[in-house]
Amino acid sequence: MRQQILLTFFIVSLPQFSLAAVNHGVLVLAPIFTSAAGLPPESVGLIGGMVGLGAVWCFAANKSILPFLGPIRALIAGCMMASFALLGFALEKEWAGLLSGLLVGFGYAITAPAGSQILAKNTPKRLWGTLFSLRMAGVPAGGALAGIIGASIAANFDWRLALLALIVPSLGSAMFLFFSRSQLKFCSPTNGFSLFGIFNPKIF
Repeated sequence: MRQQILLTFFIVSLPQFSLAAVNHGVLVLAPIFTSAAGLPPESVGLIGGMVGLGAVWCFAANKSILPFLGPIRALIAGCMMASFALLGFALEKEWAGLLSGLLVGFGYAITAPAGSQILAKNTPKRLWGTLFSLRMAGVPAGGALAGIIGASIAANFDWRLALLALIVPSLGSAMFLFFSRSQLKFCSPTNGFSLFGIFNPKIF
């Protein structure tokens, strides 16, 4: 039982931590992105706004995503989406930066509903308060990683190398989730999927 609880905790905490690093890494490195693309300093705020919009969009569209994918596949998809979106900043284009910010926010936001569903399904209710709180500690920890590792690599080497460093934990989490997915209980994904449900403006 303890091993099951520990495995469940790692399954929800690793993507929370790694995607928080990617999410915060956007804001840490945004001044460098915008400068390299020849954009004005206020573009940093636009990129940050797109990250926030992506997160809100994901929360609003969650009822069309999580039931179809299931929580574990949703977390894997979030890790992959945010990781490759972060690399989009290396294109040094305004449109790429805005789109990348949107997709990073979207991929990051899935950690909350998917992780909560996994914890609720696979851990005793008496431990929910502790486990849910400890999981959320991954957010500031990921931010610290982005600030320390990402900023240090960008300052001493190259900001593109910092991008690669920040996606390594996220891609590693996706692999861990893929190989651990059979160890937990999940609600069965539904067969129906509506693309309109994600892009429907009424969800906001």
